[in-house]
Amino acid sequence: MPLPQHIERDQRAYNRQKDRLIAGHCGRIALFHDGTLIDTYASNREAYLDGCSKFGLGHFSLITVGDETAIDVGILGMCMEQN
Repeated sequence: MPLPQHIERDQRAYNRQKDRLIAGHCGRIALFHDGTLIDTYASNREAYLDGCSKFGLGHFSLITVGDETAIDVGILGMCMEQN
């Protein structure tokens, strides 16, 4: 099943900035909304709460900088471990 368009857009935005993000923010959590990097955070919880507050549940993506397998979206964040 393909990812929703907004998630694909966020993943493409991350890929365009990946080298710069890895150089300066490796291991942090990047918050993306509508193809735009909003900020990076020290924890999933901090990024998730800010994403929910700013954009609403399910309307943002969280990507662990430097982890090629990690992408999380707001609605799935409800199942996240609370750091």
